[in-house]
Amino acid sequence: MIVERPEDLTAAVLAELERADDARWRTIMQSAVRHLHGFVRDTALTEAEFQKICAVIARLGQLTGPSHNEVVLGAGSLGISALVCLLTTAPAAPSPPPPICWALSGESMLPLRPTARALCEARLRASRFL
Repeated sequence: MIVERPEDLTAAVLAELERADDARWRTIMQSAVRHLHGFVRDTALTEAEFQKICAVIARLGQLTGPSHNEVVLGAGSLGISALVCLLTTAPAAPSPPPPICWALSGESMLPLRPTARALCEARLRASRFL
């Protein structure tokens, strides 16, 4: 397929993802492609900016070791880990102020529902952060 327009490229990638066996993985990846392609268009990302982002991601991979995952730390710094915890736990009944769960960055603290805090801490333990 010859890609002539940005929309054609997005459609071509989405079509390739249709071949994924796992329906949930296909849904996640197609959404990621739509959002990432939209991000590139919305921000008018330049080649230099793209290369800088790629360098940061590559460096995170290089810094990752058996005792820590820099990509997970980066996700924590962006609030992604806490958001996943909040979205994948049932809402708690109204209660006193929620406990505090350290963000994966270790710098800031985020108030989370008790169930989200427990899930967050379990993920941290599984990643050898606690």
